[in-house]
Formats: sequence, structure tokens, C-alpha cells
Amino acid sequence: MSTIINGQKIIEGAFEAGLVANPSIRFVNALNDGFYRIGANNWGLSLNGVKNIDFAPTLTTFAAPSVYSTGVAVTAGSYWMGRNADATNLMQLEVPTGASYEFSVNDSTVVTISTVGAISANSTVKGSAFLDTGGTFNAGTGTLFGITNAARVYGAAGTPLVLGGQVADGATTVGTYSGSNVALATAGAKLHSFMNATVEKAYIDKDGGIVLGGSMTPGAMIFGKQGTDIASANDATLTLTGNYFDVTGATQINTLIATGVQAGTQIILQFDSNPLIKHATAGAGAQFYLSGAADYQTAAGGTLTVTYDGTYWREISRS
Repeated sequence: MSTIINGQKIIEGAFEAGLVANPSIRFVNALNDGFYRIGANNWGLSLNGVKNIDFAPTLTTFAAPSVYSTGVAVTAGSYWMGRNADATNLMQLEVPTGASYEFSVNDSTVVTISTVGAISANSTVKGSAFLDTGGTFNAGTGTLFGITNAARVYGAAGTPLVLGGQVADGATTVGTYSGSNVALATAGAKLHSFMNATVEKAYIDKDGGIVLGGSMTPGAMIFGKQGTDIASANDATLTLTGNYFDVTGATQINTLIATGVQAGTQIILQFDSNPLIKHATAGAGAQFYLSGAADYQTAAGGTLTVTYDGTYWREISRS
């Protein structure tokens, strides 16, 4: 049955279900393009005899990827998906103000994007980390790696965080690099701080010095290092390059400048000549407190072991 309206033939009435290759509502010039009934409350769009779209009461299924045109400017306060023509034609998802994005699997939320761009993954998600431009990351116990908005890095709950590079073995191989991306020069700056909860237990300072808050139990020999030679002078200068130093020259030494030296540090001075070391004599550096409260006349090849107490270099032994 047909009706003519404004010169156009309009088909109306009940139609057979049709088939995907032979749809019941089709076109004269394309008999395998059109609509057909798949089943109860379910119909499809066929193109060239192949199902392209499946319409169901609660789900519309596309058999091929959806391609968006250049799009138009997104309207605020609406639900929208496509290419945004008011910017750079990027793919854009839009939800009304106050709404968030939710990505689900089998009706179970796996990822949520908040209204401020924070990305949260639930405890069943495992794999890569998500990080927004504001530095916020939230993840559950299944996440292998995460960064919180307090800039803390953590591993999965109940497991340690393991950092390791995957590089071939070799004489110059470095497994993991860590530290500061900018040069630290200010006194007190630290490359690393080792914490137990919120309590610092040890740190590595900007110069590579290691400061421990507890005892150290070595499992092998502890190697020392000979530092840069110290030139004898009334106010000699100690360099933070080792714990064993050759002292050159024969000029009397009244003090040894201890800038940057931590109290409790012990050093050994070996003399290449015979400078006189003065006891309790003021100068620009830390004074020596020597055995017997008397000056020490050194000889070439002799040594003096002293410990810095924060104010004075106190003699431990001599040879």
C-alpha cells in the first residue's frame, strides 16, 4: 500500500521481518541496504547485506568504528562526544557541570575521572599507572605503581616497591638512577631521605655523604678513602674527600678548618714533613686538643688520629 504526499511515494503498513541480506525496508537501487527485524524488540541496519548497527532496548551495537566529522563547538551542560571544532579537532567527551566520567566492565566501575581531572582506579585494576596534569593519582591494592597527590610513591598493598632497570650487564652498567633533576648547592639539601613512616632514619646529602640515624652492621670490609692532600698552614683546610690525608709542608698548624664536617668524624693525618701541631691555639678553624695538653712536634712519616666533636679536634692516637 502506498500514499502520494507532495509528489513523493510513502510506504506505510506492516512489513515482513526481512533478513540481513534482504532487509524488509530497503531501497530500489540498493536492495541489500535497509532495516530488518532481528528478533523481539530488536532490529538492525544492513549495509551491502552486512549488519552495521544492532538496535536493542538497552543497547545499540555498532559493527564498525564510529567516525566523527569535524564537529561543532561543545555545548556546556550537555552530554556530548565527538570532534570539537572550536579547538584543534581533538576527540572530546563532555558531561554536564558536576558530573564525572566512569568506565565500567560488566557494570563494575574500573576507572573514574573526577570533575577536576583526578583519575581513580578501583582495587581490581592492575597494570599501568594513571597520572593527571595536577599530579594526582589514586589507585587500589591491585595497582603495581602509584603516585598520590602528596607526591609519594608506593607499591601494591602488602608488597614492597621495587625499582629496577632492565639493562644488559657490563662494566659501565647502571641499573637505576635516582636523585635530583636540578643541581643542589644549598647546605642541608639532601639527594635522598630514608624514612620509617614519618621519621627520617638516614639520608644522602647533596655531596653524596651518607648520614645514618642508627648503627651500621657491615657484611664485609668497609673501604676508606684517601683524601686530597692538606697543605700545612696556620689555619689548614680540610677537604671532604676522604678520611686519610697527607699533610704537605712544614708550616706550623694552629687549627684545621672543619666546614661541613659532622661531629663524630674521625680522620688520620700523615705528615710528609715535620710541622708543629699547636694545642688549644685560636685561629680561623677548629683547635686541636692534644694528649698531655701540649704541642706535638711531628716527624716525616708520623701520623695523628683525631676526632671532631663539633668544636675541637681531639687526639685519639699518634705514631
